[in-house]
Amino acid sequence: MASTVGVIFSSINDENIPELTRVRSMGSVPYGGRYRMIDFALSNMVNSGITTVGVITKQNYQSLMDHLGTGKDWDLARKEGGLILLPPYSDESETLYKGRLEALKGATSFLKKCKQDYVVLSDSDSVYKLDYSEVIKYHEEK
Repeated sequence: MASTVGVIFSSINDENIPELTRVRSMGSVPYGGRYRMIDFALSNMVNSGITTVGVITKQNYQSLMDHLGTGKDWDLARKEGGLILLPPYSDESETLYKGRLEALKGATSFLKKCKQDYVVLSDSDSVYKLDYSEVIKYHEEK
């Protein structure tokens, strides 16, 4: 697979279900008693060969940090790349982002350091299985 970095939005849809996200981010909402919603996006990326993943946080992300830890459960505890938590404040702003583009702007320094050719973006509010290497391959062919 072409060199790819992953970025996961852990809180982008929190406002849609405040009953579940009042004290935790969407990514840390439990699923099936054992998993968290972010597990699906992370596993899809790792199973597709992505070894650098940034997780953009917003608020109420202590539970998410506790769950992700160093990224060891996804083989992302690495000296280079691996799992990187991206807090909600950028160098240029002291306010919380309002949307996806502002969140990405806050992750600019992370993305500039990455040497990968492609960036895969994912939310953490869906249960799915997807091979991102096939998506990248399709993109390269077009």
